[in-house]
Amino acid sequence: MKKSLGMIQVCVGSYDQFVDISEPDSPGWFQLIIVQKGGARLWLKSDELSLGCGDLCLVNTSENLNTAVDAGSQIVTIRMPVETLTEDAVHLGYHLRASGLVFKPNVFKLEQLGVLKHQILSLLDAEPGQTPEQLKVQYRHFFSCLLLQRFENNADPFYKVSYCENPKIEKIRRWVISDPRKEYKPLDLAAYINVSERSLYHLFKNEFGLSPRVYICHIKLECIYRELVDLKSMKNITQVALEYGFNNLGRFAKVYRDYFGESPSQTCRR
Repeated sequence: MKKSLGMIQVCVGSYDQFVDISEPDSPGWFQLIIVQKGGARLWLKSDELSLGCGDLCLVNTSENLNTAVDAGSQIVTIRMPVETLTEDAVHLGYHLRASGLVFKPNVFKLEQLGVLKHQILSLLDAEPGQTPEQLKVQYRHFFSCLLLQRFENNADPFYKVSYCENPKIEKIRRWVISDPRKEYKPLDLAAYINVSERSLYHLFKNEFGLSPRVYICHIKLECIYRELVDLKSMKNITQVALEYGFNNLGRFAKVYRDYFGESPSQTCRR
C-alpha cells in the first residue's frame, strides 16, 4: 500500500515469506523504516542493523540499502525528499554543513518516541484524498521536527540567530546563511526585500534592537563557530576569520568572545 501526504510518501509492505530486497542509491529521499510485525535486517554502506517488532531506523539519502525481511513481517517506510527536510532544517534554525544533512544509523523502539509514536501512527491512518492541504503541511513539519530532534545528525542549532517570524527578516537570514562568506551591505539587503535602507534599519531595530550589520555579523560568527569546532589542520583561525570578511583580527577576537563567552582558540579545543 502506497500513499502520498503532501511531501511525505508512506509505503506499507506485508511479506508472507522471506524476502531479500536490494535498493540502489536513493539520492532524493530520507527513509524512516518501521517494523510493525516480524523482523528485518538492513545492510547499509558501513553498518548492519537488526530490527525487531516495534523497531525503527532512519536511512540516509544515497545509501545502498539491502534488506532481508522475515516471513510474516509488515514493514512501513516513510519517505521525505532531501530538499524538503533541508529547507525545514534551515527554517527551524539549524546550521547545515557543506557535506549536507547526514544521520547516524541507530535503531530505536517506537515506544521511545512517547507521544510522537501516535503522530507517526496518524500518518499511517491518514487518507490522502480526505486529508486537507493544511493538515498535510502539519504532517510535514511534525515529521521534520521528529527527524531532526530525535535522530542524531550532523546539523547544529544556531546559537542565537534562529528562525524569525518576520518574513522579511527571515528572507534575509536564509539569504545570508546560503552564502555566509559574502559581504552584505545594507543597501543590498534593503533591495533584496524591496524596502528603503531607512526602513531596513527600523525593521531590525524594532525586531532585535540591532542594526542590520550587527545581525549579519552574528550570522557570520555562528558559521565561524561551527567551522572552528570542526577545524582541520589545513586551516587556522586567521584563515577562517579572513574568509568571512573579518580583516581586523583583534576586533574579530573581541566580538567573538562577546558573543560566545569564549575565545576562538577555546572553541577550537572543544
